[in-house]
Amino acid sequence: MGPLLSMWASIALLSMTLTAILASQYPFEMPGTPHVSQANVTFKEGPDVFSPKDLVQLTRPGSAVANPSGDLAFVSLSKYSLDERKYVNFMVVKGLTEYALSRRTDRKIQGKSQEVYAVSVQDEGVKSASEPALIGKFPATGLTNFKYSAEASTLVFSAYVWPDTNLSTIKEQDEAYENRGTTALVYDTAYVRHWDTWAGPKRSTLFSVSLKKENDQWVLGDDYLASLNGTDHYTPVEPFGGTDNFDISSKHIAYTTKDPSVPEAWHTRQNIYLVPLKGGEKPKQLTTGKQGTTNSPVFSPQGTKVAWTEMAMNLIVHFLQSKDCYLRP
Repeated sequence: MGPLLSMWASIALLSMTLTAILASQYPFEMPGTPHVSQANVTFKEGPDVFSPKDLVQLTRPGSAVANPSGDLAFVSLSKYSLDERKYVNFMVVKGLTEYALSRRTDRKIQGKSQEVYAVSVQDEGVKSASEPALIGKFPATGLTNFKYSAEASTLVFSAYVWPDTNLSTIKEQDEAYENRGTTALVYDTAYVRHWDTWAGPKRSTLFSVSLKKENDQWVLGDDYLASLNGTDHYTPVEPFGGTDNFDISSKHIAYTTKDPSVPEAWHTRQNIYLVPLKGGEKPKQLTTGKQGTTNSPVFSPQGTKVAWTEMAMNLIVHFLQSKDCYLRP
């Protein structure tokens, strides 16, 4: 025990010596932070100056959507307002032929629910667009990826919803989830995260609603059909899916979704399905189930064929009136 006690005494003495040396070199109290006066920062502005304020408030255009005749394009615009501290959204109608629009039509989109407007375009030598006329309001916000079938008078769109697919209660369920009293998340399957967003109980799915013209006035229906209800399918596929994940004809919706029979996080397989536009039947799988990811389903003009791309960039053409499936590189 003697050598052991001697060793511990030496260590204690060395520690005290180092403490004394360090104390003589460095003060135990940190010096006070010098006071620095904060000057007011202003940016130079003027008609010939592109300032940071101008950069922040630049108008950001979305994708242009052409009308069936191909002479007009509808462009969504987003502009940040420093005064209101929020983004303001607009829609602009642009002429694509030699006849330019005599004026452009902008409409702010704001409020608790999304609204549907109709714009009448006249051609009297020079095209002109009327002021937007309100058609109706959707029961929720955040609806996106709109596609319209004029022949079926049906509007199809996607929404990020809870398992009950009730558009009217999305806001209430969002608030209840945020105020549930805990931020803990438990996962028994992957994915648990899509890039920078944790996966939650909500999924993206498709809805359809009647939108038709009666007595020269557009009428938006109030019966919203969840096209994928009763399935474990969701589309557009997160995190990058959009209008390229589905297409509509006068009778059907063709869409891509993750194969529910394989682990989502460990397999790239996505299948193409066909479901009636008005519902009433279960989705019909068009892919073989042996492929990888699929994308961009599109109907032929007659609505009798569906084409899509799949992994290895093969073009798949499926004839709806037969069971034949042809591969084209």
